Amino acid sequence: MPRRKLAIYISSEQNLPDAGVWFKKAAAQGNFAAHFYLGRMYQNGDGVERNMEKARFHLSNAAEGGIEPALKALNELEHQTK
Repeated sequence: MPRRKLAIYISSEQNLPDAGVWFKKAAAQGNFAAHFYLGRMYQNGDGVERNMEKARFHLSNAAEGGIEPALKALNELEHQTK
């Protein structure tokens, strides 16, 4: 099972810290969707410590990779940090 799909499955089982581990691994391999999910986790503090700098990094990578919802999430992030 690809790491991103495994992370999505784990997160659906409410084991968000483990999902974060797998999203990190998939993002490190250049998976843009994993960057998006990981960015949202950091933005909201879901399963990881809330960190806006890391959220911005991962969401920016996702947006550059063509993940359209990442643009909306980046906009939300900018409003959260003002």
